[in-house]
Amino acid sequence: MNRPMATNNLSQDIGVLIAEDRFITDVQIAIHTLMEERGMSRADLARSIGVSEARVSQMFRDSPSNLTAKSIARIFHALGESPELTCEGLRALRRGADAREQASAARLAKAERNRARWHYTAQEKRRSATIGFQNDNAEEDAKLAA
Repeated sequence: MNRPMATNNLSQDIGVLIAEDRFITDVQIAIHTLMEERGMSRADLARSIGVSEARVSQMFRDSPSNLTAKSIARIFHALGESPELTCEGLRALRRGADAREQASAARLAKAERNRARWHYTAQEKRRSATIGFQNDNAEEDAKLAA
């Protein structure tokens, strides 16, 4: 297949081609592995995604022109899976999001502990005030009784 080159820089163009081939191969291997695990043939997959068996066979060629993001999502859905795209940049973003979620959870836990501590302290103060009020009344009652 004759692919257009992205730049006039040969080493960069080769890098692009390698990245494309690696990605397509990873997708093909994942689909094939899932099909084997589920005992699904190419004909079964074709029926489940509504295409011909020849079209599914084309997806496993060296240069599959019909393997699109949409078809990959459809295939994974038919195999009972959800495809997930990742790369180092996304992993870093997710780690950052996870760190923010953990920090947020820690702040929430601290706020809950503080709220519980405040609630306990407020109860103790009310109880002390009640006991003090009862003691004041006891002293007055003793003076009146004398």
